Amino acid sequence: MCPAKYPRRTPQVQAVCHEVEEQLHKIGRSLVHREGRTSSEWALLDFGSFVVHVFGEQARRFYDLERLWRSAARLEIPGEAPEQAAPSTASEELYP
Repeated sequence: MCPAKYPRRTPQVQAVCHEVEEQLHKIGRSLVHREGRTSSEWALLDFGSFVVHVFGEQARRFYDLERLWRSAARLEIPGEAPEQAAPSTASEELYP
């Protein structure tokens, strides 16, 4: 799950999606399907064996997927430095 900082700015959500697609393509992951191409609040990128959600802040608070997936196993992305890794509970970081 990836938050876009400005919830009403479709270009930012789309830019985050584009970067995720580009970086995953570099390591051999191809996009299967994309939802939310024109949505300003939420986009979903389906890579077949996993999905990526990109939210505006308001949508992220509303859907609270971190709560639903809190106990799920985390996927380590090759090349990601440990200090750049996402916190174990992203909702704790966003919503203290």
